[in-house]
Amino acid sequence: MNNSNPPAKPTMDYAQLLEALNRASTFDLFRLNAMIDRELESSERIGRIKAALT
Repeated sequence: MNNSNPPAKPTMDYAQLLEALNRASTFDLFRLNAMIDRELESSERIGRIKAALT
């Protein structure tokens, strides 16, 4: 039987992420914030979300 579903993405370890953020410099946090903002505003990402909702 052919399973057409893509493989599941690994879950994020939020405890590990928070630990890394607590060790990050202010400049690293600024750069990360800019990258997250850019990704959230990405027209490609927004298009994928809209397609998934319809």
